[in-house]
Amino acid sequence: IDQIYGGQVFSDYRSYSSYNMPLLTGNVQNISAGFDFKKTLIALFANFGVSFDRTENYFLDSISIQKNFTTLVALPINNLSNSLSFSGNLSKYFYSLKTTLALNAMFTRSRTQQLQNGVLFDVHNNTTALSFNITPTILDWLDMKFSGQYLGRKSMLDMTGSSRQMSAQWNGTSSIIVYPNRNLSIDLDASYLKSVQGDQILSSAALLDAYVQYNFPNPKW
Repeated sequence: IDQIYGGQVFSDYRSYSSYNMPLLTGNVQNISAGFDFKKTLIALFANFGVSFDRTENYFLDSISIQKNFTTLVALPINNLSNSLSFSGNLSKYFYSLKTTLALNAMFTRSRTQQLQNGVLFDVHNNTTALSFNITPTILDWLDMKFSGQYLGRKSMLDMTGSSRQMSAQWNGTSSIIVYPNRNLSIDLDASYLKSVQGDQILSSAALLDAYVQYNFPNPKW
């Protein structure tokens, strides 16, 4: 309704918006390819993939934000964006160690267009995501889990005087799970989080959690 009706529409209890835009038209193309590898006897699994997306919209959004009023106008400017992504996953179970190791990786390079102060320019973004999981089985009554994730972004504008923006996030977790009996489990977790933008640390935290779970047996009746 907000795209059909050009007047003011309440978006929540204290602010309203106005949309001056026709029915959006455009076209999207996508091509992707992948390869899966499975070696069941040695418990080795892997897959790799690549994809390319191209999107062309025949309008570019222009947003004006005030205290409690937002106006969105669709400008008749072709808006082209594309992205190229690579992904890979590897999982291996080591029988001698009773341990599963999983690795995941993804890289995406994208290009979009923005309009600022009447100037149309390209924005290039590089996104890298890495993660791992290790789940050893120590004893019948003891399990352990280790995992880590990394997410990094780099952004650059095709404008004179613009600088490259960088941000990164880390997340590491380790868990110990104890099973005193078949119906009771105790989970102890330790996590570390860190967020960085440029040369500044935005936030960092260490968390300790404990969980106790008891499964009641089914009544005999």
